[in-house]
Amino acid sequence: MHWKSSMEWKEKGFLLGLAMNGQVERSLDIFQELKKCGRVTPNEVTFVTVLGACRHMGLVDEGRSYFDAMTRYYNVEPNIKNYIRMVDLLARSGLLKEAEKLIDSMPIAPDVATWGALLGACRKHEMGERVGRKLLELQPDHDGFHVLLSNIYPSIGIVFWTLEEQ
Repeated sequence: MHWKSSMEWKEKGFLLGLAMNGQVERSLDIFQELKKCGRVTPNEVTFVTVLGACRHMGLVDEGRSYFDAMTRYYNVEPNIKNYIRMVDLLARSGLLKEAEKLIDSMPIAPDVATWGALLGACRKHEMGERVGRKLLELQPDHDGFHVLLSNIYPSIGIVFWTLEEQ
């Protein structure tokens, strides 16, 4: 293995380790420094880490910038995990419609995890129910999706009773 390739893997692992251990801001700072030095060439895995760090810190504009830079500057096509991170970042920041629009415009088919990232942030009945139905279409037997969807209804005042209570 080429020395630079080996170093890149170690540096990318270092960034991931920092982010996973609560040092998210530091991981982004080091990522910027490594890019300036030309020591690391970002790939899909690097951007999963960077977008996850942005999500953790609520850095929507920075996340958008990194997501755009993937194709524009680095010739890296986003994979499903990159899209999931971006959807999660937007949704957790309250940009639910933008997150759904991103899902609808993906060049690859969104999977259960993609819709799940959006549903986890939904608090509005119409969107939560719509996203929940998409998830149930993809995996109708997944208990977790039924639970997530049932948790949306009480937050908007819809309550279900058991037969014994009626």
